[in-house]
Amino acid sequence: MSRGQYVDPRAARTTFQQYAERWIAGQTTDLNTRIGAETRLRLHAFPRIGARPLGSFHPVHIREFVRDLENDSIGGTYARNIYANVRAVLSAAVDDGHLARNPCSATSVRPPSRPPESCPGFRPRCVRCTTPCQSATEPWST
Repeated sequence: MSRGQYVDPRAARTTFQQYAERWIAGQTTDLNTRIGAETRLRLHAFPRIGARPLGSFHPVHIREFVRDLENDSIGGTYARNIYANVRAVLSAAVDDGHLARNPCSATSVRPPSRPPESCPGFRPRCVRCTTPCQSATEPWST
């Protein structure tokens, strides 16, 4: 018992993957949303944190997870969606008594960085619009 919250030791030994698979099966969202969440977790979360028991999670594990996503060139909106799925699973684990606190809620944990701003669109005589923009602050010719 820590901070007055009881977590069943058997429940805390459930791995992230075991719990996430049950969480996915219990979702009541539309089929495409469930398939997307399952795919992101299976491809990116389970290989990295799937074997970790829920009771052993600390913010450092989530910071390392986010860093690994970014180091593997998984960034932008897709990485933020993966992180959101992991955070949702861990929030449900807190609700169900498998975890005392969601490590994603720690102030030291930051979600993956936002994607860079996209090109403001094609403008006449704008050569740069034929290739992806480097940043939204580039000078645009008109």
